Amino acid sequence: MKMKMAEGNWDPMESNSFVDGVRAGLTRRELAGALAMLASAISTGGCAQSGASTQGASASTTAPLHGIVAAGAKPAADAGAAILSAGGNAVDAIVATAIAMAVVDPSNTSIMGRTHLLVLNASGECDAIDGRSMVPAAWHAGDKATDRAGVVPVGGNPRSFEHALQRFGRLTMEQVCAPAIRLARDGFEVPSNLARVWSRRVPVLQRNPVAAKLFLKEGGLPYREGEVFRQPELAASLSLYAKGGADRFLNQALTRDLALLQAAGSKLTTEDFLAYRPIDAEYIHTRYRGWDVWTIGRQGYGFLVAQTLELLQAYDLRLMSAADRWATMLVAQQVAFKGQRDEALGSNASSLLDRNRIQMLAQRVRAILQSSNASGLFEVPPTKPGIPQDTTHISVVDAQGMVASMTESIGPHFGTGFASPNGYLFAHSYQMASGQPDPDGRDVTSMLPTILRSPDGTLVALGAAGADKIRGAVLRAIVNTVDLGMTAQQAVAEPACVIHNGYVQASRELDPSVRMHLQRIGVTPRMVGRSDGDHFGVLHVAKRHADGSFSGGADTYWDGGTALV
Repeated sequence: MKMKMAEGNWDPMESNSFVDGVRAGLTRRELAGALAMLASAISTGGCAQSGASTQGASASTTAPLHGIVAAGAKPAADAGAAILSAGGNAVDAIVATAIAMAVVDPSNTSIMGRTHLLVLNASGECDAIDGRSMVPAAWHAGDKATDRAGVVPVGGNPRSFEHALQRFGRLTMEQVCAPAIRLARDGFEVPSNLARVWSRRVPVLQRNPVAAKLFLKEGGLPYREGEVFRQPELAASLSLYAKGGADRFLNQALTRDLALLQAAGSKLTTEDFLAYRPIDAEYIHTRYRGWDVWTIGRQGYGFLVAQTLELLQAYDLRLMSAADRWATMLVAQQVAFKGQRDEALGSNASSLLDRNRIQMLAQRVRAILQSSNASGLFEVPPTKPGIPQDTTHISVVDAQGMVASMTESIGPHFGTGFASPNGYLFAHSYQMASGQPDPDGRDVTSMLPTILRSPDGTLVALGAAGADKIRGAVLRAIVNTVDLGMTAQQAVAEPACVIHNGYVQASRELDPSVRMHLQRIGVTPRMVGRSDGDHFGVLHVAKRHADGSFSGGADTYWDGGTALV
């Protein structure tokens, strides 16, 4: 187990800098020209002709091309693929995709949202950027906010995206923003799942006049599936960001934003935004069945995910029936996560990986499975479960072997529902809403971008959306990939179980033996079908195989897509 601490308490695992190793290649003029030629492809929802794009499905090729992008919206994946075709690397592509996601999925992200980015370069050096949102300097523990403007934090995305490009990228911000600006200006067709959520959140958007004007049609109606949604105000804001960077964008945008926010009760100030800086994030490096695994540390409960993987090492999941495998995975995860949340976020989180502790937990997992009695380990599902609250994830791998994995969030769907006249929604801070912030002032999140590398050199970027479902989805993708040898799309789309709010949620598409076995050992699952509007953690996976070919998978429980060039 290797770890890098953002605070510098432990020695870094590896060098933090690999900028010089990726900046060689096309000149900026050549890159700009290539990107310009691709702009028309983006405007029609397509991609470079040398690539392929799919929605809610896999993409693969045997040709050594530029790379692959998997994201929560097809047009955003296309935007990232265009950047790869123009000579950008995986970080250029993931930032372009993230900015495009702020255009085409306003329910889950925003230019004023938060992010976590994990990067692995071709030499195997890992770095992470913590772009979580922050509470205002004037906000103190116990100041539980009661209105939407009062829970708006300092968004981390503007400076985090800029920092990522400056540190790891090849292209300029202007080049990387170009596809998103075009999408905002020309519009995109609203897909089915976004339309469903949009309809559900109408009351939230109606409460803010600016949000109602920008994100609802005449009469306060939501945009429907297939309708074109254009955002000229956001296009102008992104153009300002592209040309002037974060400083100019924030200085100009805040003139209007802060007046509205402060009038509505916010404690945010200009100084809060100008002082914000992304930081080097803590990450963990461990091994699972010979594969290297990198993921976020305490900020995303990564220590507990690593602990769960250690518990699973004792079982040959390949040889198990689906019923036994799911029981083993769920029990191991719940034993790891139940009662250890606070420790996982604390300064002594590394103790969760102490050998003696893992052996003690392993004995408990074994005892539960051998006795076929997991009663009391899981909660009973509620009769009326809450509405899903999501994030969004992007995975990219390029032809040079750089891997980037990023998760973004604004809290509940459409964030606070409080909008800027500049065209974007503000994020919601759960910590400000609860009155219990993290000691460092940054929002505690479940974001868990992850990277895998096999012994033969296969590279995998993966991650998920879905609040506390994220960790279970990430573990599922690792097991499906490493233990079961599934393709990227199989790893994403295979019927699943997930732990949510302490209870088990299971897909109706699973073999009935899974549900019956869980019930036999004292677990009452909540059965969910595709028509129920819920999910099991929305996964997106991008893979570069050892032979240089690519494949990817986008979760069909949302409007995701893959783009290959």
